[in-house]
Amino acid sequence: MTTFLTLRADVFKHAIESLPALHIAVLGRILVEADPTTGRLFGMSRRLSESFHLSEALTRHALRGLEDAQVLSVREDRHGVCVIELGAIFVRAANPPPNLPVAPPV
Repeated sequence: MTTFLTLRADVFKHAIESLPALHIAVLGRILVEADPTTGRLFGMSRRLSESFHLSEALTRHALRGLEDAQVLSVREDRHGVCVIELGAIFVRAANPPPNLPVAPPV
């Protein structure tokens, strides 16, 4: 079974219209590689740069620009493991846990 990311059209449209081409290219790569249920992408910063086909400096610049535009957040630990999490552009799965009642009591 294939699962797809669900994006907010208005936020995505704004990002496409307002961001530079480099940022859009990196965002596109993140959207392809991110986990569709969590909207997260994990990896070593050097590996991410290689997958984006960019230098580490350009990758950091693009990620910083996307973070400033509030499209995503980036956390990196001291070992170089990078966690990229999609922000308002991504619609998280809204399935409630099985122990949470969703219908009002009758």
